[in-house]
Amino acid sequence: MIILGVDPGLTRCGVGVIEAGHSRRLSFIHVDVIRTQPNTPQDARLLTIFNGLSAKFDEFAPDIVSIERVFAQENRATVLGTAQAAGLAMVAAAQRRIPVALHTPTEAKLAITGNGQADKPQMQRMVTKILGLNSIVNPPDAADALALAMCHALRPAGAIEGGSVSSISLPHKSNGQTLNARHDLAVVSAETCKLDILFEQNVLTFNPVEVVAMIASLRGEVAGVYADSAIIEVAGVGYSVRMSGKDLSQLRAGREVYVLTTMTVSQDAIALYGFCIKATQDFLLSLLRLMALDSV
Repeated sequence: MIILGVDPGLTRCGVGVIEAGHSRRLSFIHVDVIRTQPNTPQDARLLTIFNGLSAKFDEFAPDIVSIERVFAQENRATVLGTAQAAGLAMVAAAQRRIPVALHTPTEAKLAITGNGQADKPQMQRMVTKILGLNSIVNPPDAADALALAMCHALRPAGAIEGGSVSSISLPHKSNGQTLNARHDLAVVSAETCKLDILFEQNVLTFNPVEVVAMIASLRGEVAGVYADSAIIEVAGVGYSVRMSGKDLSQLRAGREVYVLTTMTVSQDAIALYGFCIKATQDFLLSLLRLMALDSV
């Protein structure tokens, strides 16, 4: 199976191609970066990226395209360009009836290094080692593209394939309207991330302090424990879970854990909270209800 990975970006769009053989044996085929100049009109930059991606798709005829799932960041200009590049990759794939898989950066990091918090140099070294290359893959955008392709080969269960889009409904408190969003975006990877997400044709705006019943609990392996959160790996996906110091003290990296979870969405953030006992979870829910009443 030929897998083409895309690390979307407006200035640098990484493209990596691998072959996944029997027993998940991975072979390097190609890597490149499609570049545009910041002083070029944006429509011309997008055309350059689209033509470059189209040429790669036609040259390598992949069986599937693996694209980084885009979340908003502090720098909105950057995330808009990234989302536009990701959309162009999806369009180019759809024109050729190639399935699309979406993977988060945490998924790729876990698949390649076993660490959902791996930095770029570590990812570059592991991509180079796994594919048996003679030199470090540069720039990082190129390594990230290969990592996304490798991630799908190693952990395909984490992906939402193109053509299997399902919608969910979220209540909008201010005007009673309903916002529809792609299922894979709403479920998210549970990373704590900034919102106002632009993804394909959906712009999501969540109301302050709203509890969403999406992920009720997690059972998996502790991948890392930090000052105010833990990374829990479930079926190849790393979930960043905010927890109290007392609960975090009970966790040990590499051990299996079961935690109750509550997801909240506010105007600019989404967060997943974890609890070892239900009483603590009920206490947080009571606080959130009081905050909601206070905001009315």
